[in-house]
Amino acid sequence: MIEQRSLAVGTRVALQGSPINTTLTSTTGRIVRPDVYDGYYVIRLDAPAYYHDGNTVEELHEIVDAADNFSVVSTAE
Repeated sequence: MIEQRSLAVGTRVALQGSPINTTLTSTTGRIVRPDVYDGYYVIRLDAPAYYHDGNTVEELHEIVDAADNFSVVSTAE
């Protein structure tokens, strides 16, 4: 697992899969900030994702994901 302090804001990441009930239109994005839960990050996606709850579809520009579920593409500039 990647330690939280090793991922700076602006780090580019590639998601390893889609979160449950979510369709990704891009698998890449940037770290916005660490989440309140250790090892999780808020990621601003390069293109919107769509969350399906069974009745409606919500467009998402940011998601929260665990560091185990993405890889670093490039470090923050």
